[in-house]
Amino acid sequence: MSDRWMQAIGNDRDVVISTRVSLTRNLADLPFPAAMTDEQRRLLIARVTAPLEANGLLGLPWDSLPVWEQQAMAERHLVSPAFAAGEELRAVFASANESVSVSVGARDHLKLQVLLPGLALEEAYTTADTLDTALDKQLPYAFDSRLGYLTQSPADLGTAMHASVYLHLPALQQSRFIYELGSMVSKLGLSLHSVYGESSKGGSCLYQLSNRVTLGISEQAAISNLAGLTRQIVKQERAARESLVGQPGFEDRVWRSYGLMKHARLLGQDESRALWSNLRVGVAQGLLKDLTLPALDTLLCDIGTAAVMTVIGADVETTELERQRATIVRERV
Repeated sequence: MSDRWMQAIGNDRDVVISTRVSLTRNLADLPFPAAMTDEQRRLLIARVTAPLEANGLLGLPWDSLPVWEQQAMAERHLVSPAFAAGEELRAVFASANESVSVSVGARDHLKLQVLLPGLALEEAYTTADTLDTALDKQLPYAFDSRLGYLTQSPADLGTAMHASVYLHLPALQQSRFIYELGSMVSKLGLSLHSVYGESSKGGSCLYQLSNRVTLGISEQAAISNLAGLTRQIVKQERAARESLVGQPGFEDRVWRSYGLMKHARLLGQDESRALWSNLRVGVAQGLLKDLTLPALDTLLCDIGTAAVMTVIGADVETTELERQRATIVRERV
């Protein structure tokens, strides 16, 4: 796909990779997905198709895609891993650059999602709210005046909105302040966790900061709280990077990573992410002039196992995966 949402610059891109805002909605006259029959699922998809297409979203051929292509959509956050792993009848609609999408028939009837590069919480929410308002005029949403939007999980009641930012925090992770930070944000009703679960061994240094509270707070207040804390973390990471740059091994680590990515013939997924992290902070700090942050962030999505299988067009053994991944990396670095 030549025009992908992540290729735009975005605000605070040196630290904030992307922003995601999603709204969960259900139809009042159908049971929740856990209790739906196949016939009801087909009816759900049929009823939402015209309204979604009228708002510029096209249906993707989900059922006819190979498993690895479905999983690749989860790797680039178009759908959730749970959606990709499900076997029930479901559907996906998306804009041309995949910045706006709607998953149909997973845990809830509809999940409206907006993805934007950098820190763009207000913009992402406005886009999601505009689509939500348009659909609300054509679909009978399940809503209670006291509880808000009704969802299959009680934890999502209220706004049924989840907003998050993906942060690259190598300096805060190295200083180990990241663990204290996680405890602090939890007390504020937010969560901070490692995206790939690799915080204990370095890895990609990628973290997701998101809201946890959906009941008793407005969407605008939740967005404002998350944006404010994100900006504080951005300042802390930048300050920590300044001291990191002065360390003797920093430039060596960046250039060694560049050399490996430029010349390796076999690359595993975990190793690639760790090298990518070193390269990304090097680009952000001005050490590498010929690479851009959007290009590197796009590359991260393209070196996942399922994404590489999609390029190959088959489910292959580990050695072939690592060979193809190394080829992709060499061509893009």
